[in-house]
Order: sequence, then C-alpha cells, then structure tokens
Amino acid sequence: KYLVCVHPHGFFADGPVLAVQTNRSFHTTGVSVCHDLPAVCAVGKFAEAFPILRELINGGRPESACINADRKSILAALETKSVCLVPGGFSELCYASPDPKYEYHFIGDRKGFIDAAICAGVDIVPCYVFGATEQYYQPGCQRSWRAQMSQKLNVPLTVPVGKMGTILPRTHKLTSVSFDPFPTTKYTRENVAEAHQDYLAYLKECFDSEKAKHGMGHKELKFIGNLTKAKL
Repeated sequence: KYLVCVHPHGFFADGPVLAVQTNRSFHTTGVSVCHDLPAVCAVGKFAEAFPILRELINGGRPESACINADRKSILAALETKSVCLVPGGFSELCYASPDPKYEYHFIGDRKGFIDAAICAGVDIVPCYVFGATEQYYQPGCQRSWRAQMSQKLNVPLTVPVGKMGTILPRTHKLTSVSFDPFPTTKYTRENVAEAHQDYLAYLKECFDSEKAKHGMGHKELKFIGNLTKAKL
C-alpha cells in the first residue's frame, strides 16, 4: 500500500484521475503502486459532494468511491488500500495558472500528509502531472488570500479562463509521471519536519529529472504556504 501524492493540483485536479482511475496498475520504476489492491481518491468536501465531479474522479466504480481528505478517513483507508491525495488542495488550485518561471506548490508548510504516511506505515509515491498548470489562466489578484480562504471554506475562490475566454482548457496535453517511493517509513513522528523537508527536496529532484522532456526545462518548483507567500 502507498500514499500516492499528486502534484500540482491543477484546476480540475486531473492528477488523481490520470494517476489512479484511468490506469490503476500504473508503475513507478519497477514498482507496482497499487499492487493489485484497490485505490481510492481522497478529496475535499466540495468535490465529494458534487455529483458530476465525484463520479469523474471515481470513474463510476463503486469500489473506487472517493473518501474525505481528512486524517481519520485517510488512515482508515490506508489499512486496506492505497490512497491518492493532492496535498496542495484548493489553496494550490488558485496558483494553477501558466507562469514563465515557476510551478507553485502550496505544501511549503503542510506536513499532515507526511505525518499520515508515517502513522500508517506506508511510503509516499510522488506523481507529477506535467501540463496541469497550463490549462487555464487564473486571476492573480489577492491570490495568496484567496488560496488560504479557499482551503478554510472548502470552496475554490477562483475563476478559470480557458480557450477564447471559455471554460474549454487551453491545452489537453497532460503527462502523468510517477516516481520511486519516498521512504516515509524510515522516519518517526518525532522528525516529521525533517521528513517533510526531505520530501520537498525529493519532489524537486523528480521534477528536474523529467521537466525537459515535457517542455518545462526553463521552470523551477517553488514551495509556498500560509507562511511563505509567492511574490506575483
């Protein structure tokens, strides 16, 4: 079993769909992520309550029903199956817009997913969706404030602008790449902060190893959060 962490969020959170539902036996380098066990997506209350979006994420499979992205639900699910999670949440969604230099990730001060993996005794498989931030333009006005409020209210406070000003995405070119598991199980709850920093460094290493292949050789990862705001 694994905690599959998808980055970045993207406007429609395409990552969980690509990573788990459309190819549930996807592999990292020589490692089967799901190991023939069922996998579920952990989502926010807004997505869980929204019928069309919920069905899109679980692929219409009852056995793949979404669970709430709270600690209790994730730990319970990890007892029997792998769980797919987007740690950046709705806060990161507000930054899912084309940027000439950076890919923003709102996990700079989020350690809950690391702690959950340690408590469950599972490793984390990072999965990166190249192109997720290129689908829509989003307003930059008060972005940091909207990012924080979106997470508190469980509602995305943003407006997507797609092709010709419509809801149609600017591009459909998305590539999901999964990487070798991050060894969360070698840490204890006493050094969650260390594990978190090591995971961020590993995610950056993974991104850098693939970015040129997907037209993002000029980009860098930038980790932000409630205490580390992006300058836009």
